[in-house]
Amino acid sequence: MSPNAVLTLLTFSATIVGARLYVNHELASTQPKEELTTEMRNYISTIENQVAELQKENKTLRAIAQSAEGITLPDELITFVEKDIGLTFKSPPQVFPANEDFIREAAGQRYLSAFNEAGMQMRAYAFEKLGIIPPSQQFIGQLIIAETVGSRGYYDVTAGEILLAEDFDTGSVHDQASAVRLLAIALLDQHAPLPKILTDDMFHAREAIHRGRASMLQQRFYSINARSIGFVSQRDNTEAVETFKALCGYVQALTTFPNTEGKSFAEILYQKDQAALAEALIHPPQSTKDIYLNTPPAEWSKAQEPPAPTAETPLTTSLGALTVHAFLKQVMPEKQISAIIKTYSSDTLTIETSGDQGETTTIKWSINWPDQNSAEAFLVAAKEILSAQDNGAKASLTETGVTLTFVEKPN
Repeated sequence: MSPNAVLTLLTFSATIVGARLYVNHELASTQPKEELTTEMRNYISTIENQVAELQKENKTLRAIAQSAEGITLPDELITFVEKDIGLTFKSPPQVFPANEDFIREAAGQRYLSAFNEAGMQMRAYAFEKLGIIPPSQQFIGQLIIAETVGSRGYYDVTAGEILLAEDFDTGSVHDQASAVRLLAIALLDQHAPLPKILTDDMFHAREAIHRGRASMLQQRFYSINARSIGFVSQRDNTEAVETFKALCGYVQALTTFPNTEGKSFAEILYQKDQAALAEALIHPPQSTKDIYLNTPPAEWSKAQEPPAPTAETPLTTSLGALTVHAFLKQVMPEKQISAIIKTYSSDTLTIETSGDQGETTTIKWSINWPDQNSAEAFLVAAKEILSAQDNGAKASLTETGVTLTFVEKPN
């Protein structure tokens, strides 16, 4: 086994153990104190002390980060965003200058706030073993790079603040356009905050319509300025483009989906029924398939919340049509993928552990295809992808579709 494989396995094993301990801690914390063992009491006490220390450090870092004077954005930008979206800020937008490290941290928190660190580590491992991403890709790090490379700022969802690059120029049309987009994201987050429990598919569908609407507004701002002061060229950022192209296909798909399909989806809704779009921003679609197919709101799929994690099944989620599309794109032409996506029904990704210490890990991704031809086409593609990885993962036809399985056993 290569050093990278050993490191990955050790990291994942630690994550699984951490997840099991976390679940055990949550279960134990609901029990009467007299039922707890001395070992469990000591463990809980240690964890609580660590959490308290981390919270203290976080407050200190936040205070340092905000010690800089806030940035005052022109009132007309805020008014422009509120008027176009049809909502008003519940509290004034908080805007601060930030260095690249803080902006990258904010990008990471976008995903951690939805799935937590253990959840993201488990996803990274599962995606790698099932061929959704190539081996040794540093999934979380690539997401952060994709979100921030060439960025003029970022919305920090955990703090509810807009962070702008230290050299941000409030007089620049380009920087103003970036601020408009971030203001739109912040405004929508105030009125429709991220749900506490959601699947990957629900997360990406929500992000798509929110960020797609924000991109619409950014483009409109550019168009208005082009009419008033002449043609406004887009900022050249060749280095950022090349960096983005070097990232794995799945990361590219996740991070461009809101600004492509999400934006197109929002535009079509806007043209057909502005009231429906306004409602969709508060109650977003729950399926990326509905965004791909531009499904009318009355026909949107209703997703089921994932079950609470347990020590035996620390992760259960639905990856959705977005992930299925990105997976197939590795070996299949776009025209064929578009046809198959129309027949996709649903999917479930699970990670299960067994053994006293969770020594055996089983990853399953079951994709339901009511159409037999689509199921067989997906199976052929999956086998080609898994064959190239050659890590022992299998793909098989089932009564409801196709299941990809990977089992990690102790040596």
